Amino acid sequence: MKKLFLILLCLLSLNGCEKTTQETPQNQDQTTLENATSFTPPIEELKPMPEHLKKKVKVSKFFDFGCAYCRQGSKTMKALQAKYGDQVDIQFMHFLIHPQVTDVHKVAACVGEQGKFSDFTYKYFESYYGTVDKKALRKIAQDLPTEMGAYDECMKKNISPIVETHKNLGTLLGVRGTPFFMINDKIPVRGAASFDDFVAIIDGLLAQ
Repeated sequence: MKKLFLILLCLLSLNGCEKTTQETPQNQDQTTLENATSFTPPIEELKPMPEHLKKKVKVSKFFDFGCAYCRQGSKTMKALQAKYGDQVDIQFMHFLIHPQVTDVHKVAACVGEQGKFSDFTYKYFESYYGTVDKKALRKIAQDLPTEMGAYDECMKKNISPIVETHKNLGTLLGVRGTPFFMINDKIPVRGAASFDDFVAIIDGLLAQ
């Protein structure tokens, strides 16, 4: 019976994914969507959860660097990481709303190529929120630390497909504002929910 339930759950998940793809709004820029979905970003956070980590809870956070509530959400994510360690996989996902922080998202994407996306995000929201100066952002990246030769080469490139990939995925999931969290790809949490709210959900999932 349990096996049958798991099979049915898998089938429902697949149907849901297919339906979501078909329901792309007609006014969506199809060329942009195709470019974004065909681009494979070199960011670890986009990788699916490994099969052997069935007990791990995945929390995907869609955020914008110009969002004050996202700053609070970042503190909550860091506290959850400290509490649960490897039991929780926190994935930061671009959802650019404020154009003035476009360069901040670009820096995050470039340090993300070196596995520092989460580190940069925590550090920016903790100590540099509101910073948009390119030289200052480069210094933040350097202090992570980041290999600056590779970083500078990345900053010369157009990284918008990475940001668009995340935002298109968020749009398909129903993200309309930030922060927005998706837990284990099926439980949406909108807004800056409290630490205790997340703990209640995560503890319930780990207990299953």
